[in-house]
Amino acid sequence: MARRKYAKQTTWDDCTPGKHNTVDMMAWTVDRYYSAANGRSALTMTCPFCRQMNLAYVWSLRGGGKRCENRQCGALFGYGGKAYRLRAEAV
Repeated sequence: MARRKYAKQTTWDDCTPGKHNTVDMMAWTVDRYYSAANGRSALTMTCPFCRQMNLAYVWSLRGGGKRCENRQCGALFGYGGKAYRLRAEAV
């Protein structure tokens, strides 16, 4: 069996109420907000799990969420200020 190159990615299905025991949840923080017209407003945020700086458009957080740019982390950022990542024993 081939080894995975990256960590298993967290999905929104992993964050359902019955599966919370396999997911870590932490709050992410906004480092800087960039206001722009026509859906181009963006922000930089720090991943609470790996401390990677991420750039995200506000509309993308509101929609399906944003994944951490560090592929080894695989955290998923939601609009409510929460980040989700699969626990090591769940992978």
